Amino acid sequence: MIPAITPTDPLDLPEGTIEDRCLAFGKILGLAGPVSAEVLIAALEDSNYARNLLVSRASNDFLQMLLKNPPKKKTDAPKFSNAELISKASKALLKWGMAGFSTVPESQLAKREAACLACPNLMEPTNTIQKVSASAEVRNETGYRTGNKICASCGCVVKNKMRLTTDTCPVAAEGTPGINKWGEAFLPPKENI
Repeated sequence: MIPAITPTDPLDLPEGTIEDRCLAFGKILGLAGPVSAEVLIAALEDSNYARNLLVSRASNDFLQMLLKNPPKKKTDAPKFSNAELISKASKALLKWGMAGFSTVPESQLAKREAACLACPNLMEPTNTIQKVSASAEVRNETGYRTGNKICASCGCVVKNKMRLTTDTCPVAAEGTPGINKWGEAFLPPKENI
């Protein structure tokens, strides 16, 4: 009998080895044996995939198709070299200095920060230079809620980028031509540092 689990329930897998957890997840799905480690990891990382697996338990053909084709971990975030990041930061600093080192008003900062917090491009720093320049703890006050996160789209340290009047979000808003995720004018990547 297939255990009753709703798609919104977290996967309640036992502690132990990956093999133990693969076997437990296989049982949850009604399989005679374990799922592959790749399937387990994909289900833990992608709630939509996990939900689809759970919902398709009654349809063996669809379940088998899902088991044979787990989604790959998203690795399409651009990787920036330290030299590229230093060059981008230098250009941004120069542009900001030429504008008198002005920062956005708190209301605009709050709007930008909220957009960044909801964005899938917000991620942990990966490069040495990002880790050093992004060292900040998350605080529950405007301008500090992103902590040490960076933007996967441009490689910038979000807590710094969102403050600058001379900088803007490099990602276009979905369904709104000419507007970026901050709700401001979208500048193509060449024009946006």
